[in-house]
Amino acid sequence: MQILRSCRPLRFLAVLLFLFPLAALGQTRELGATGKDGDGARPEQAVLEAAMLSSNGPVKMRRREDLDELLRTLETKKPPRELHFYELRSAPRTALDASAVWVVVVAHSPGHVFELYSFEDGEGLSAAVQEFNRFTYPLPFSISKEQVVAFAGLFLSSCVGEQSTEIALDADSVRHAVERNYIAAYGNTHRALDAYVYWWEGFEAKTPALAPSVELRNGHYRVVVKAVATLEGRHPEIQEWDLEISRGGEVHVLGNQAVFPKKPHWLFFDFPTP
Repeated sequence: MQILRSCRPLRFLAVLLFLFPLAALGQTRELGATGKDGDGARPEQAVLEAAMLSSNGPVKMRRREDLDELLRTLETKKPPRELHFYELRSAPRTALDASAVWVVVVAHSPGHVFELYSFEDGEGLSAAVQEFNRFTYPLPFSISKEQVVAFAGLFLSSCVGEQSTEIALDADSVRHAVERNYIAAYGNTHRALDAYVYWWEGFEAKTPALAPSVELRNGHYRVVVKAVATLEGRHPEIQEWDLEISRGGEVHVLGNQAVFPKKPHWLFFDFPTP
């Protein structure tokens, strides 16, 4: 069962970076902790302004240093290019829409050439998977059985569009992810606590198995993982993802489905949680 909602397409994002020199996109300025002497601001500024042009509206961006670090732990040697992950968020088109959220990677090649990989799912999950595989193809992966679940987490954190997805390794990881979601939705109030407790009681009653399973078949890993998925304005979901991952980092999605709750539930201040 496909459970992803497509986000706003930004097909021209990569094209803009190559049609216009970086200097033409605007003067470089500091955007936070972006590297020594502000060098990191150049790709950030280019991506941000290109995204604003293609989305016809304001776009917020933040570094995903957690994904940077995860990638470094998976590679067998230093990558040939400097790579940085960013999360972009555009405003909803209407009051009933959620914000469009997607992840991009900026690759800095020798000679000051920047290449962009955009893992949005505006054309469906298959397009995001194809782009992710294009990104991983030149990287020096040799993924072991011990690493493949972490690699699945990198994929899910990058390619699921509007929703935020976090591998659920055990009950504690679920608990912390759900707590963060309700605090973000309701604020640090009794309402957030009540929502979390109600959700958790329903989850415990179902007691789905959370431990990932990994099998090696014909040189590829068959990986089944549970993940906590949170979408703006919706109660958290536990999803099951069935993936095939090669040692070199190529991913194929064999299936995904909601485990708890079975159907999505939207957040209302006067409506109970699942």
